[in-house]
Amino acid sequence: MLNRIKYEGLPRELKKRWSYDDFLAYRMQEMKLPQIRELATEDELWDREKYLNADEYRYIFNDKNAFYNRFKQEAVGRYIGRDILFLEDATEAEFRAFCCRNKKIVLKPVDMYAGLGIRITEAPYSEDFFREFEDLKEKHYVAEEYVYQAREYADIYSKSLNTVRVTTFIDDKGCAQILFAVNQFGQKDSVVDNHDEAAIWAAIDVETGVVVNAEVEALDGRVYDVHPDTGAAIVGFVNPCWDDIKKLALELASVVPECRLVGWDIAVTSDYSLEVIEGNVTPELNLYQSISGRGLRTVLDI
Repeated sequence: MLNRIKYEGLPRELKKRWSYDDFLAYRMQEMKLPQIRELATEDELWDREKYLNADEYRYIFNDKNAFYNRFKQEAVGRYIGRDILFLEDATEAEFRAFCCRNKKIVLKPVDMYAGLGIRITEAPYSEDFFREFEDLKEKHYVAEEYVYQAREYADIYSKSLNTVRVTTFIDDKGCAQILFAVNQFGQKDSVVDNHDEAAIWAAIDVETGVVVNAEVEALDGRVYDVHPDTGAAIVGFVNPCWDDIKKLALELASVVPECRLVGWDIAVTSDYSLEVIEGNVTPELNLYQSISGRGLRTVLDI
């Protein structure tokens, strides 16, 4: 009842923008009015993403072949160091050689997203597995060397590669900045950290690299301050190599400046080097707002 009263007390223009369900989902009952005014709607954020990321360059991020080729060949540095084989361009002999080089591999559909269709397999590889080659080739799969993550991430959840999403924004003056950063953790036996039903997001303080806000379960209001499978603390988690992660994200932003708003998924590996997993031109701005309580209206000039 109290929340309903608080919602009804909002100015008319805010009630036109936000439903009562939105009010609860964003936890606006805990916010002051200026904070609520800073929140942008999902439609507003979607329109801004499309405006800031030029259509003719978005393919670089939506096609794994284009992305890997662009970022492996940059003279600034090898952002992608893992072994990669596009099966549509490979022979079975080359695929077998790839598997021989790598004891554990990840298979990904080239044109899918959110972790859909991803498989992980490891040696010894059976003949039944190699008989799948033509099918994988026809479905445009890419094979990648498995990236082993730093111990700190594995301690929270070890079945997926848990990445850091750093979203960069290039302003009207051409200056790149970090808009926000989140940790992505898998759960529920998922082997990926970014599937809609299996991902846990947690907002990071950009200055310190420490997790300050955890995702809230929409159905029951549960806060993921600890991992539901392992009990490891998520809020308060300190990301290792944080200054290096920020520096890398800002370098990445300059590679395709025609796309001004990109979420970079970066892994900290077991030897504490950094590996770029992918870039996203739809970096889940709305989800970040709902977790952090920080509106993006002013910074994105909406």
